[in-house]
This record gives sequence, C-alpha cells and structure tokens, in this order.
Amino acid sequence: MTLSKRNFQNNYQDFTLERCPECGSPLVFCENELVCKNCGLVVFTNSVDMSRSLPHFSSLDAPNFLSHLGSCMDLHASEDPHLYHLNRIGATWLRVGKISRNLYYLSFLHRLGDHLNVSKSTLNLAVSLFLNVISRKKIRRKEMYYALAAYSIVLASRIISKNLPLPLSHVLTVSKSLGYEVRGRDILRASSLFQELMKPTYPSSEGFIYLILMKLSTQIDFSLLQKMGFKEKSSFIKAVAEESLQLLSVLRKYRGGRNPSIFSGAIIYAALKVLYRDKRPPISQRKIAECIGVAEYSIREVFEGIWRLLTELEVHKP
Repeated sequence: MTLSKRNFQNNYQDFTLERCPECGSPLVFCENELVCKNCGLVVFTNSVDMSRSLPHFSSLDAPNFLSHLGSCMDLHASEDPHLYHLNRIGATWLRVGKISRNLYYLSFLHRLGDHLNVSKSTLNLAVSLFLNVISRKKIRRKEMYYALAAYSIVLASRIISKNLPLPLSHVLTVSKSLGYEVRGRDILRASSLFQELMKPTYPSSEGFIYLILMKLSTQIDFSLLQKMGFKEKSSFIKAVAEESLQLLSVLRKYRGGRNPSIFSGAIIYAALKVLYRDKRPPISQRKIAECIGVAEYSIREVFEGIWRLLTELEVHKP
C-alpha cells in the first residue's frame, strides 16, 4: 500500500492500534513499517520515509533481545564490512575450540600422571613436551593425542629419572584402566614425532674422556703422583687427556659400534700405557671400570684390541 506523505501522516494519526492483533505484543516503527517486535507481523507499511516525523526504532537503542537486528548481507559479502566481523568471529571460535581441546587432553595427562605417582618436575616436563609437539605438528585423530600424552610422561621420566624410568607397558596399563586404550602403533608414531622435534644429541668420545678423568682425579693417590714428578693433579690429568685425544684422533674411524664410555675408558688406559711404558700406571683398569660402572673385562677386551691396532699402525713402540 503506497500513500503520500500527508495521507500517511493522517492515516498514522488515525491508526489507534498499540498492540499486535496476533500476539498482543507492543508495536515498533522500523524502516517505515509498523512491526510487532515479538512475532514480526507487519501491521502497516509505507514507501515514504517518515523517520523524522514519526517515532523511529533504532537497533542501537533497542534492548538485548533486539540488539541482533541489522542490515542483511547480499551475495557480494566481500564488499561489506560484515565480512571482517564474520572472519573475526570464526577465528575466535577456532581459537577457543583449539584451547578447549588442548585443555581436555592436558587433563587426561594430569590424571595419568597422578595415577602413576610421578613427581611434579616430571609432570611439568611432560606437559611442556606435549604442548611442544601439538603446537608444531598437525594431529588429526584423537587417539594420537592420548598416545602423545602417554609417551610424553614416559619420555619425561627417562630424562629426569635416568636410572629408574617408567616402563611403557605400565603406563599403557594405567591408561587402559582410566578408560583410554592406547594402541601400540600410535605409541610408535608418537615416539617418531618426538624424535623429529627433539633431535637428540649423543655425547662425544671427547666428552666421555674428560668426564672419566674428572671422576678419576678424586680417586688418585696424590703422594703417588708426587713420586712421579707431578706437583698437582691437574697437570697429570692434562697430560693424560692430551695423550688420550691424540690416540682418539687416530682410532676414531676404527671405533665401530663399541660402547662410547667403554671405548673412552680403554683409550685412557692405552694413553697411560704409552706415557708409562716402563712403570706401572697410577690408574688401573679396575678403577676405570668402577668409575664407568662396567665390568673390568669389558675394558680389558677393548684395550687389547686398541693396543694391537696401535702396534700395527706403529703409533707407539712397545
């Protein structure tokens, strides 16, 4: 129904309805229409803009139940500022969903740690390892999250409690008792993810040599060193370390798959034999084996192979 401005004013003044004829709710004037704010029934409409002469409804001044009203979006949404608002809403929901998901699996990790009676430091390290992996790798299956949480506790216990780490079978058993069964293949995938990110560095033979000599320095009889002409233990340790490193530079390519600690201990004893050919070395094979924590015959077998190889290479003249 189209009216002139004067006729619409007259008709609106004569329009005495204040309530919706359908539901009885109050009427509001919005964009040249009388509309029920409850059911949305259009009671009266006009094509002439009467917003200045008639009471006009604004969505900014509306109560909370009408605050969502606004202009509609067309097919060309990219040209509308609403698109930026929708992107912000979508990003917020994605961020909230990611945080809630991480908190859910972290709660499982804490429950598992409590049932395993791990220390607080181990649990904190496990949490940091778990968050490090899921922040850098895209995990799709929820079973992998459980596997990562379980393996992070195992790895943290191996790092902190080197002598007595948690067995993986026990962790999987406790996880199953909590209602979360972790499969073996998921554990293997989790371990591969941790290895890719952590990139473990293995100790060098030089580091083992210095470490063993520092431990042996506390067990050497200083009076015996004085008889050999050494005024300080440091000078003796320095001489043995230099000779050991020289032998190591020659024997590095012949190391093979030997244990690095046993190999370094045997090189130290070989250096002592080179330095004291006609005398008894101040450090025996037994002391070196006790310092490393292995049997004496392990040092003896590797030393005999090293000594035979040095003889063939004419590094020393026995």
